[in-house]
Amino acid sequence: MEKWKCPICGKEVVEGQRFAQIGENYAHIECIRKIIAEKKESIPLDLEASLDTLEATLYALIRTKEALKYSVKRDVKEVLEKHLSILEDQALILSLVVEGELRDHGII
Repeated sequence: MEKWKCPICGKEVVEGQRFAQIGENYAHIECIRKIIAEKKESIPLDLEASLDTLEATLYALIRTKEALKYSVKRDVKEVLEKHLSILEDQALILSLVVEGELRDHGII
């Protein structure tokens, strides 16, 4: 299991948690929301939309990894593995969008 250090709270970020890649670092989604709240009276709409979508994607990613552990049929495993690959790609893209929005609004 991979581990990183959240640049916001300083605690470990581990697989199975919801996190985003921000630059070269990995930050907890909750920590990202905290710094937004500290720096903005209201969350910009595009940032909210991209962050919400990232959170949903990360939740699906975590659940798909768990489903792969107990899936039995080869064809089902193959579909789940493909789905996982798509989710990982989408999570990376959404992380980049969130990072861009954070920078655009002077949050990071």
